[in-house]
Amino acid sequence: MVEVNKTLLVKLRRETLAPFSACSEALISSNNNYEEAKKALFSKSILKAKSNLSSENALPEGRVLSINSEDYTVGVMFSLRAQTDFVTNSAGFQQTQCTIGETLLNYVKTNDINTLSISEAQLIRDSRDNLTLEDKILSLSAITKEKIQLAELWISPRGRDNITLSYQHHNSKLGVLLTLKKNNPSTTIDYAELKKLALHYAAADSTFLTEDQVTTAWVNAEKQKLRENLLSKNPNIPNLDSIVEKQIRKIISDQTFSSQMFILDSSIAISTLLSKYDLTPIWAAKLSL
Repeated sequence: MVEVNKTLLVKLRRETLAPFSACSEALISSNNNYEEAKKALFSKSILKAKSNLSSENALPEGRVLSINSEDYTVGVMFSLRAQTDFVTNSAGFQQTQCTIGETLLNYVKTNDINTLSISEAQLIRDSRDNLTLEDKILSLSAITKEKIQLAELWISPRGRDNITLSYQHHNSKLGVLLTLKKNNPSTTIDYAELKKLALHYAAADSTFLTEDQVTTAWVNAEKQKLRENLLSKNPNIPNLDSIVEKQIRKIISDQTFSSQMFILDSSIAISTLLSKYDLTPIWAAKLSL
């Protein structure tokens, strides 16, 4: 029996991110031929993907990239999708996504725009090689033999007193952009500390940013749910309306970003950080795959 070359095994695992067992099998089958083993893993990944796809155009795998400019004036977030995690975990895919992110961010900042469609974004050219983003995606697709697609593009709103923070989970399956308005432009900002706000928004369930955004329709719907739930437990419950009013206040607070407690430290209120720097959250986007 062929003994697996440990050096090649580690290299194959690092480059493809396939399980060690799969890498070992591929090397044994190819008699430790690295390129043949790599092709075998790739073919296996493609076959698995085809069996799981509901249609030709289904792209179940992807990575989120969320970045803000160095001066925190604007942020960009998008997902790049493919058919298999074999491709999305590859160095080539991740490098292409970073290049797309840098190009998009530079374009948005230079042209001072707040909206951009996917079709418009694909026509943007990278000044370093004059290739469009579509060219880069098609090139990667030709190499990987998989369909790859730019999807779900978000651009933060621009404003003289706006700052935008980005957060991206380490697995690249979750990203956030959070824009806040500086009520006092002269206030000195500790951006490292404010990053906690973007992290919290990513981890928490926030329906609204501030209580000013809470709608009457939403409140009435929540009250109706409370009434139905309370009556189902006790049809003759006394003081129903007062109980509902008390509980709805807690629900509003729990669902409002600026009223929540920091998810990683319940002794810190989000409002405390906002007040410290005199900031108001005005826009946010969360992208999860």
